Amino acid sequence: MDTQTVVGNWTAFDFTISAQAQAVFDQTAGKLTGVKYVPIAVATQTVSGTNYCFLCDATGVYPGGCTSLVEVYVYQPLQGVPHITAIKMVVECHAIPGGWSGFHALSADEQKIFAGVVKPLGVDYAPLQVAAQVVAGMNYCYLCKASIVAPGAVAYPTLVYIFAPLPGAGAPHITSIVPIKP
Repeated sequence: MDTQTVVGNWTAFDFTISAQAQAVFDQTAGKLTGVKYVPIAVATQTVSGTNYCFLCDATGVYPGGCTSLVEVYVYQPLQGVPHITAIKMVVECHAIPGGWSGFHALSADEQKIFAGVVKPLGVDYAPLQVAAQVVAGMNYCYLCKASIVAPGAVAYPTLVYIFAPLPGAGAPHITSIVPIKP
């Protein structure tokens, strides 16, 4: 976690979920039914209590349920029970033609496309998972752990979008890079 907390500001996302944060998550999002939420990273905000922003995989608990990427916001009062204040979609999967597939571990082909396109230039991107979308070619949305190449840099979640055209229509290329913030 960020050691220089300023009241009212969000910390950077931390990819290590502390026992305290996990307990807050388990008391709230961990009890929801219909969707399984799995935290990937957490950021906090000191207010009159603590706000948590959990970056999560969200998978529908039904046959063929796909995995979306969401932010689950939880408020832990100074005294009392924590509660969810919002769930915001980051990337939504749709198991329909033209929709995003669910997020999943990278296949060898998806890893090869990423490695062939993303070249570190001041920021190192480590892909964690990917979603794909069939178009006239293929769109990929890679959830990455990004780090500025500098001593002591803090990693942060980022979406790297890559378009891979149909064979013979050009080379895969980055279409956008979007940092995820609480």
